Amino acid sequence: MVDFPVIDLENLTSQRDNAVEKLMAACAMTGFFYVTNHGISHQIIEKIFTVSRELFDLPLEVKEKYPIMDNIGNMRIGQERLVSMDLIDYKESFNFPSSFNLATDDQLPSTIKESRKETENFTRACHAVGCKVLRALAIGLGLEAEHFVKGHTYGKASGGIFRLLRYPAIPESVDPVSTVRAGSHSDYGTLTLLFQEPPPAGSEKIASGLQVNVDDSWHDVPSKKDCIVVNIADLLSFWTEGRLRSAVHHVILPAGELKNTPRYTAVFFMHPNSDHIIEPTPSAIPAPFPAKQDKDGHLVASFGPSPFTYKQTGKEYLWRRLNLTYDFAAY
Repeated sequence: MVDFPVIDLENLTSQRDNAVEKLMAACAMTGFFYVTNHGISHQIIEKIFTVSRELFDLPLEVKEKYPIMDNIGNMRIGQERLVSMDLIDYKESFNFPSSFNLATDDQLPSTIKESRKETENFTRACHAVGCKVLRALAIGLGLEAEHFVKGHTYGKASGGIFRLLRYPAIPESVDPVSTVRAGSHSDYGTLTLLFQEPPPAGSEKIASGLQVNVDDSWHDVPSKKDCIVVNIADLLSFWTEGRLRSAVHHVILPAGELKNTPRYTAVFFMHPNSDHIIEPTPSAIPAPFPAKQDKDGHLVASFGPSPFTYKQTGKEYLWRRLNLTYDFAAY
């Protein structure tokens, strides 16, 4: 059983101390950890989940007015298929820019538009949490603290996404062989912040269906009280030549009575600004997968779920990955 550590953000300083070492160990081994004392209030998190429920309760004909375009908008059940076109991801979602101030009114259903200020404040707070983690990781790698953060400016165009998801209750008609809640995948950007509904009163944690693959076995990542789940994503792993691990994870179908209960999550996907060029990280720590030159003289990654060429922008890499993931045919 893997114990995913809880990192107290109040203990992360500008020095490579025990808290930074604990974070670095988690990112090298599994790439998944929890953060606490993150500074995002219970009230604003509860507000986001309330808005999410109202959003997904809108009539289908209203939600279909916001089809996914340029990775912004509504994805119906089965439109995102993370493993293959034969395996349905039984979830629906709405994507918005992670820099929510860049969202235009025509991208926002009424329920979101009415809570625009609160939603922007939430995404700004998420960005601040992500930047604090990125600074600690840079320090842990022996780099100047702003090494990664300077490529993540809030309010500037990026591939970052703020996503609201609903995993509906599972009807008897759903085939458990060809259906998952979210197929096995690794995330595409730099960091992912996952907000899960909190455990019931009196409980410290509750099973969420999220599992991480570590050494070819699956391990539960339950929802923990007052914690955000954070994970390293592919681009940060490429950026650091594998020094930080991006792990494969999935969300399994629930069993028993949990089948009758929808699951709501809010996810903040951090990604570099669109014009930020990704080059190998100049850390003195040995890289597990050093960059190599290909036959054409390009510097390329020697590992990972898909080819990666250094000196490309984050935007170029992201769109190639997205085009392999989504079924846009209906639109």
